[in-house]
Amino acid sequence: MSGPLRIPDGATAAGGGRRSAAQEEEALRRTASQLEGVFVQQLFKAMRATVDDEGSLVATGGGETMFRDLLDQRIAEEVPAQWGAEHGLAEKLYQQLRTRLAQSAAAAEPPTTTADADQAAAKETH
Repeated sequence: MSGPLRIPDGATAAGGGRRSAAQEEEALRRTASQLEGVFVQQLFKAMRATVDDEGSLVATGGGETMFRDLLDQRIAEEVPAQWGAEHGLAEKLYQQLRTRLAQSAAAAEPPTTTADADQAAAKETH
């Protein structure tokens, strides 16, 4: 979870090289998992902001703040595993984005038969 989301290895910008469906699915899973981690980290950050440090027995300094941020980052990496794959945010994101990926891939493929071309043209006119 260190830094912004990265484009997975082998990923290309739109119009770049072509990847296999398995590579697309794996890249999508990794990206959904990273996004889940960022979400949990932001959740912890928001929760920490609600705690008043003024009443603390020990003065807090920059070192403690840095340690707390690193601890939250580490916990944010571990917490989603406790949710289980079927209930996690990453799985839901993956399922939703996979559907859209399949739709965009189907729309990008040229029609293979005359009937397919006629159906595509009919959809465009409606």
